[in-house]
Amino acid sequence: MEKKKIIIIVLAGILSILIITGSYFIAQARLKMGTRVSKEEIHTMYVKINPLVKLTFKEKYYSCDDSEEASCDRHFYRVTKYELIDENAKKIYKDLNLKDENLYQAILTLCDVAISNKIMFNEIEITTDSESIKDSDILSYMKSNSENKINYLVHVNYQKTINEKKLLQEESEQKKTYLVTFNSDGGTAIDAQNVEEGKVAVKPSNPTKEGYNFVEWRLDGKAFNFDTVITQDITLEAVWEKAKTTENKPQSQKEVWQENEEPKPEVENKDEPSQTPPVEETPTVPEETPKAPETTDAPVSPQPTGE
Repeated sequence: MEKKKIIIIVLAGILSILIITGSYFIAQARLKMGTRVSKEEIHTMYVKINPLVKLTFKEKYYSCDDSEEASCDRHFYRVTKYELIDENAKKIYKDLNLKDENLYQAILTLCDVAISNKIMFNEIEITTDSESIKDSDILSYMKSNSENKINYLVHVNYQKTINEKKLLQEESEQKKTYLVTFNSDGGTAIDAQNVEEGKVAVKPSNPTKEGYNFVEWRLDGKAFNFDTVITQDITLEAVWEKAKTTENKPQSQKEVWQENEEPKPEVENKDEPSQTPPVEETPTVPEETPKAPETTDAPVSPQPTGE
């Protein structure tokens, strides 16, 4: 019994040493790694394309002390609230729901919907109080996830404290823009135009349509003058006239076949009287009687007899 007790005491001592040693190395590793703490912050962002949208989002990240862990450099953004600021935004984004969206995906959705509504822009202006938002990160996400070609720039303006009143005042002072669209009625497509209030639309090249000639653009049934100042969204409609065909048009294949066919013999219908007109009889001329040969006065010699 005493021998077993000794063995148990020795094993317990070895186990205790292992636990103490392991705890020491784990503590040292934690000191080297630093303390990783999960943090969340609420931030605001204004996204200006042509419409202006306000996004409120939650930023989640890990705060690490003296750490080189990659996870400490990662930030996660989720939209918690959004607001459509101007009239353009209320018109084209009225059916969107951006709540709980990934922040970068929400920005991409705003751009794609603007493009689908013929809103032309060269740059996205973003104003935010989050220092971690980088324009290069947003642009990289868009290029990887958008179905449209990204041919615009992203500019992020960081402001520790956003002066919302000033931002909205600057937006309201900017001139309104109106959308001029073209309905070519089956002809070639014409791009829409964003026209500033008080300015005129640019007359596009005439559309084309097979078998028709373009006449003019009309608004509400009347010919449109491109010197007209734009004060609202409008849609211009194309008017066409049928193209005139040439007299010496080439024969169709069907017509060629019909010309090459042999005429079919007509079948006489016995039940109906013949429609052939009567043939007029040619009058007969009486034949002349041949004249007898003329006789001479010379005497005829008598024939000898047998006497």
